[in-house]
Amino acid sequence: MIRKYLQKIYLALIFILLYAPIVTLVVLSFNQSKTRAKWGGFTLKWYKELFQNEQIMSAFYTTLIIAFISAAIATIIGTAAAIAIQGMKQKWKQKLPGILLGLVFLVGLGIFAYPTVADQWNKYHQSRAIASYEETVADMDEVDYQKLWEMAEEYNSQIGNNTFDGDAFSQEEQNMRESKYWSVLNPGDNGIMGYISIPKIEQRLPIYHGTSEAVLQIGAGHMSGTSLPVGGKGKHSVLAAHRGLPSAKLFTDIDQLVEGDKFYVHVLDKVLAYEVDQILPMVEKDDTDTLTEAMKNVEGEDYVTLFTCTPYGVNSHRLLVRGHSVPYNGEDDEKAIANESMLQTVKDYYMLYAILAVAAAILITVLIKIIRDRKVSRGSKEGGK
Repeated sequence: MIRKYLQKIYLALIFILLYAPIVTLVVLSFNQSKTRAKWGGFTLKWYKELFQNEQIMSAFYTTLIIAFISAAIATIIGTAAAIAIQGMKQKWKQKLPGILLGLVFLVGLGIFAYPTVADQWNKYHQSRAIASYEETVADMDEVDYQKLWEMAEEYNSQIGNNTFDGDAFSQEEQNMRESKYWSVLNPGDNGIMGYISIPKIEQRLPIYHGTSEAVLQIGAGHMSGTSLPVGGKGKHSVLAAHRGLPSAKLFTDIDQLVEGDKFYVHVLDKVLAYEVDQILPMVEKDDTDTLTEAMKNVEGEDYVTLFTCTPYGVNSHRLLVRGHSVPYNGEDDEKAIANESMLQTVKDYYMLYAILAVAAAILITVLIKIIRDRKVSRGSKEGGK
């Protein structure tokens, strides 16, 4: 009786791991709100935009072709496997369903756990990059600071108006090591000019030179053609990062920022604080005029804009969150660092812990079953003697 219940629970867990993410995505696809954090009402708006996007439709047709080819190959392999199973001994026929279910469960578990594990891994590398930057900066003296600040301010003085040539997310990686841009704000000669801290969404990301795909996969990139993020009246720096990546959060949750929230840019020996004062949630990626206007320098103002793509998967628009300079008092930033306690860690990675707990429970159950079967087998053999 217990064995039957365990088998049913085991099967139920497999189906939950396989279909729960799909059901969640289906439900959220009808969400009026642009954030996953709250339900904004039922809508078909995202489907309308989806079917009007040529790139998505092209990808959809390609997916259908791949699906038909995969189905044909699976049919051939399945038929061959059925013929092979038919010729198997009865002992292996009884064990095969359990083995296949186990393999399916492991695949589902891996798919389900990948985003959380990958994000944790990326955060580890991001924290190492930031720690390395801080160590490099700590070893510098006042003369070094002064020299780098002067180089950055001289570079910014040569930028009369911010330029926006093309899309930050379609720029090819260029060799910048020989350029003047690379030598500015690059104390470690690794492309890191500082890091950004966003307490509201608990993100700390290194800021790299440029917005190549290699950079945007691991952190935030400074959009070349805009002012360097060193502050100053009449300057406007733009920092870009991906959102919705399965391997890292990056700017995934900046749609949760509202006017009045703060973020911080750490550069050399200074921390620059910015308060959100403008949010442009849906700007078409090809609307260069609107994007250029949103990122222009404004006399007497010190701005930093966070730039990313939206909505998830479609990426047909751009989300811009702008902040203006405010005095830095350290409270919000220190609070964000203090939140990295055991309780906060459990909150952030509860899904990973739940998956590990389920996997451990199943492993223990399987081991107990194997031990019991062996004992029964030994008892039968001894009874036969």
